[in-house]
Amino acid sequence: MKGNENDMMQRIVRILIVDDNDRFRQRLRAFLASEPDIEIVGEASDGREAMDKVRELGPDLVIMDVRMPGMNGVTATRQLKAERPDLKIIMLTVFDLEEYREVAAASGADDYVTKRSLTEELVPVIRHVCSGLPRDGETAKKPGTCRPGQGEAAEALHECEEGLRQLSDAAFRQMVLQEKASIIRALARTNSLIRAQRDLAVALGAASRLDEGLHLCFEAALQTAGMDCGGIYLVDGDSGALDLVLHQALSPELIPGISHYDANSEPTRLVMAGKPVYTERLALPVPLYEAESRENRQATAIVPMCHGGRVLGCLYVASHSLDEVPDSARQALEAMAIQMGGAIARLRSEEELQKHCAHLQELVEERTAQLQSINEQLQAEIAARQRAEKALRVSHERLLITQDEKHKT
Repeated sequence: MKGNENDMMQRIVRILIVDDNDRFRQRLRAFLASEPDIEIVGEASDGREAMDKVRELGPDLVIMDVRMPGMNGVTATRQLKAERPDLKIIMLTVFDLEEYREVAAASGADDYVTKRSLTEELVPVIRHVCSGLPRDGETAKKPGTCRPGQGEAAEALHECEEGLRQLSDAAFRQMVLQEKASIIRALARTNSLIRAQRDLAVALGAASRLDEGLHLCFEAALQTAGMDCGGIYLVDGDSGALDLVLHQALSPELIPGISHYDANSEPTRLVMAGKPVYTERLALPVPLYEAESRENRQATAIVPMCHGGRVLGCLYVASHSLDEVPDSARQALEAMAIQMGGAIARLRSEEELQKHCAHLQELVEERTAQLQSINEQLQAEIAARQRAEKALRVSHERLLITQDEKHKT
């Protein structure tokens, strides 16, 4: 078994630690620092920072806390797995709850460890996830054993574990209830999004016109994300400009100023970059019209709609009551935008096909009318020729009769 251990240790696992507790991150880093096959490449305090760090540092594995302010670990795990399917993610939480295991599995996490058993389980789980070695057995360290130089860090982590174990039953039950409520809300939002996407897919499948499909998409996006106004812009295929093709709950005075953006304008460049933008209205690189000041729109989302590597337009939604776009709304909008991009491409293709078929039908009808006219002309010419031939025969017969009469006399 020693050979397998050596082979495993030849490959250094580059790890990013994500937890909102600075002290915990420091102790975990110190605990893992003496492992020869582990390198800590960075830390992050929430899911959004974790995504930026993963893009910047390219770790092999992320140790991700479930509950964090801002973007939580479940949301971050789902988005990271979508961007980097090869990235390994181990989720951490205080409680060993079945609901957490289900959420972790559903988000794409590779494994799950409680903070109460970090010193015993984490390193074996890291090796299990990265190399396929078993969690238990010869490769897993026995509980309570440490590598040279790891004792102080392990003791510090043990203090954290003991502090968690010493929670009163009442406090523990209260925290469990809170955790379960949070999980139930997250699952409810996920199920709601799945149902909305399913219903939208069914409705779009029955839609035959682009304007009908856009209306369905926009209504679904507003309802699912909990926003209350906005519109849809489409990219002009010839000029590259952005045109507002649908809007709702926007002031009529505002529409002329935001209905068209040239290809080289800042709003168009922002959309064509292909990345979602979540901000306050005042932070957007777009002139603020007087009508907008009266409307008091606050949280704003601009989500590009792409298909086949091309930006087809963007979903623009805003809220009069929210200061920022919630993480759950961002997930919903980005999922809807992907669905909308495919629907727009299909409906546009179908409309182009219908236009082409209509044009061909016009050409066929025009050609048929021409052929009918030519045929009528030919029929008239044949009839005229037949009449001429008949008249000629009559004249010839009369001539022969006249000649016979003269010859007899």
